[in-house]
Amino acid sequence: MQSAELFLDTSGLKHILEQIYVGCCREKPDKLCPYVVEFLSDNYAKSAKQSVAQRSNHDAGTWKPMKNFVPLNKLQLEQYLDDLGMRPLLERITEKAVRLRPSNVVALAVDVACGTDDTYMDESEARAAQALQARQRGNTARKEKKQQQAAATKVQASARGRRSRKQKGPSQPAIAEEGGAVAAAPSETVEISVGS
Repeated sequence: MQSAELFLDTSGLKHILEQIYVGCCREKPDKLCPYVVEFLSDNYAKSAKQSVAQRSNHDAGTWKPMKNFVPLNKLQLEQYLDDLGMRPLLERITEKAVRLRPSNVVALAVDVACGTDDTYMDESEARAAQALQARQRGNTARKEKKQQQAAATKVQASARGRRSRKQKGPSQPAIAEEGGAVAAAPSETVEISVGS
């Protein structure tokens, strides 16, 4: 595995974050996250469109330049960037990228800025999620198998009952008195005289 520094250079993330930093110093946005999303969407449109935020039409909000703010020295500019939350955002993007090593760092940066980066997992999290899904599939399969066995047992019991009734032979005829006649079977009638 390559070092974090090498990954940041080869993925281009270091250059992208420098561009965001310089752009913020130049354009002085009033809100950072919408600015970052717009910057990445304008400059890296194809990669940014692959982010979860862009695919789900997540609204990052809007920003406008702070025209009345003109920093007179480096200290004022640093204070503005601190108030904007520049350092924490760039650190979150960098840390997540170094830990996950995504193939599309622009999409990751957009998702971190939008707060939709919870879908990204490192290898250990991905393995744990796969193991959990496998256990759940196994539990579901066992439950379905148990239900199928219970249904099959009921069907078999019903079939055994039908077979045993057939083996006993015809059932005893029901005797019903109807004016001196007894119905033994539907096709035959037996006359019985009743003594007075």
